[in-house]
Amino acid sequence: MADASSIGGDARSDPHARSWQEAENDLLKYVTFLTQVPEIVLDDELNPVRNLPLLSDEPNSSFSVRQNILKGEAGQSQVLKVFKRSLSSKGVASPNDPPLGDLQKQINFLSCSAVVSHENLTTLERITWGVHSHEPLEIRPILVMERAMFGNLDEFQDCVKDVSWTTRKALCYDICSGLEFLHAHGIAHGDLNPSHVLISRHGEREYLAKLTGFSKSVVISSSNRPRKVSVRPYSEPWCALETRREELRTDWIFLADIFPLGLLMWKIFVHKDPFSAFDLT
Repeated sequence: MADASSIGGDARSDPHARSWQEAENDLLKYVTFLTQVPEIVLDDELNPVRNLPLLSDEPNSSFSVRQNILKGEAGQSQVLKVFKRSLSSKGVASPNDPPLGDLQKQINFLSCSAVVSHENLTTLERITWGVHSHEPLEIRPILVMERAMFGNLDEFQDCVKDVSWTTRKALCYDICSGLEFLHAHGIAHGDLNPSHVLISRHGEREYLAKLTGFSKSVVISSSNRPRKVSVRPYSEPWCALETRREELRTDWIFLADIFPLGLLMWKIFVHKDPFSAFDLT
């Protein structure tokens, strides 16, 4: 019978190798967590993901975002949020691996019934698995998100040039509506920028904007509000100067979303990147 060291590899020969016990504990915690999330859709697919087109891979994010063209329905591709940490026993550990709590936090938020029912927040379709590497074997959790027909705000403005004034106002309203919902529930988005605004088709008014990219969101409890909270680096240059630090005062957290909101609204109304017109850095 194989012992733990033979299954997980010899940690002494590779200081970054994860032990079998560590991988088993992570996997057990993850599976146990999923059984407690109501109405979540799981499947047992296992597909390679590393060579799928990369949409974004920010250094401080817990997820890389890839596009799965093959699995789309009716010509639509899917957006996959691939967790940057392997849950397989032979995966290689890194000091920069995101904590498992980041994945749980993201699933909890996206599966919340209030979030699912809000038309200006993106939807989690299901959770699956993906092979990120074969040698060593790295199997990573994947969140399959809804695909916006027109991509993010940058992609939308690149391909759709004729946007009416009424539509521009409606898109700004969509973003404000989604952000207002988050703030009303004690959640600061934490990373508003054009890549986190998706544009879909709307049956009545042509286009609909939805917020996405909640991996840096901060939840503030109304009953126990700390004076300061730890934050992850916001995406530059779409961030206020005050956010370029490791901690923020609690009363600044929600205000920090307003600076990029103003830039996004300017971008929508003028149909141009504000940083191409002004030196705001």
